[in-house]
Amino acid sequence: MDRRQLIRLTGAAAVGAAAVGAAAVGAAAALRGCAASAPVAGKAPPSNCDVYQGSVADWNAWAADRRNRDYRAEPGRAIGEMSSNLELVERLLASYRRTFQKTHYGSMWGTIFEQNHLPIHQVFMAGTVEEAERILRDPASTQLHHGFDTTVADLTKRLIASEATSRGLAKTCKMKLLTLGDALGVTRLDNPETYCAYPEPPPAPETDELLERIERALGSRIDFPNPFPNEFGLATKRGVAGYRAINALYQAYRIKTLVARIRNPRILEIGGGTGRTAYYAYKLGLKNYSIVDLPFTAISQGYFLGRTLGLDSIAADGEPGTADAVKLYAPDTFFARRERYDLIVNADSLTEMGWETASAYWKAIRSRAARFLSINHESNEFTVRQLPGLAPQTRYPYWMRRGYVEELYLL
Repeated sequence: MDRRQLIRLTGAAAVGAAAVGAAAVGAAAALRGCAASAPVAGKAPPSNCDVYQGSVADWNAWAADRRNRDYRAEPGRAIGEMSSNLELVERLLASYRRTFQKTHYGSMWGTIFEQNHLPIHQVFMAGTVEEAERILRDPASTQLHHGFDTTVADLTKRLIASEATSRGLAKTCKMKLLTLGDALGVTRLDNPETYCAYPEPPPAPETDELLERIERALGSRIDFPNPFPNEFGLATKRGVAGYRAINALYQAYRIKTLVARIRNPRILEIGGGTGRTAYYAYKLGLKNYSIVDLPFTAISQGYFLGRTLGLDSIAADGEPGTADAVKLYAPDTFFARRERYDLIVNADSLTEMGWETASAYWKAIRSRAARFLSINHESNEFTVRQLPGLAPQTRYPYWMRRGYVEELYLL
């Protein structure tokens, strides 16, 4: 099925801002740990979620000033990988049980863990390999990915129940794919100053045509692996393009440009989500890649990367790692080691850790990296700029998400 492993969703639901506005209020509450909000007169209270759930009137501002048009966005729904891989799960469970510590969880992540992850954690600590595999294979049926990916039960139920919501998500993903095209220079920036002269925008390019342009700019084949069932997003010939995957593509591109002149660069990501940025960096040839993260997140990284890159392409904490494997470290392991990196990157997590933890990472970054790339918003208690001792070399808005800033520090 052209690598897609997807089911196209059909029907006559209208495509437009309302598809992810009033029809989808509250649909994305699980994405970053915010609580679901009840619709009130067509408007949702402010939230910290990735996928828009507010009023139709707020749509243009949230979507980075993109006006409504025919985005040619067909929704997709992944079938997922049906085969079992108990060897991979057994390795990941052994690492999890060896490295998990409750003291890792402070600030907002302690609350997320207690409210959403605790029952799953108990299975990972005391359950069978088969029980753990059922959870890891089908995250959209639980809260396993709550806080770091879109494949979570609450959102998935809404996407299955409402075609308008699934079409709205597909449209959001197509907009983000166009933004990636803008960042790479393969599409033209939309200019609001020309709207009076050109009130009717042309349709967006077809999705697969746009992907071909992006591939040429990246110099690499793009795919969207979908190991998990019921992952929703934009239908393409290369798989279901999810919201997080499109962001990860840009991040991998930025990483590659920053280490372009370094032979066999060593890269560390602090807080790797499901591992999607690591996946695309690996595909772009950046194979000496490490991630430091909480064990609960790392087990999902290991499963995603093990299923998409192969068993030999990952090394869980405690396993011998090679230069060509993505290495997964728990926080204590990372702080105990002394490797230096050509680039350390953090997207959307450093200011969520609490000041003390963030300061410990900042100290390690300054002593162990040549460069640090930060992609974070500034709505938490403190900002990355407020960590002591250094100002960024460059600072500008992050292409892919309105309200985020991209900063590069030379160390």
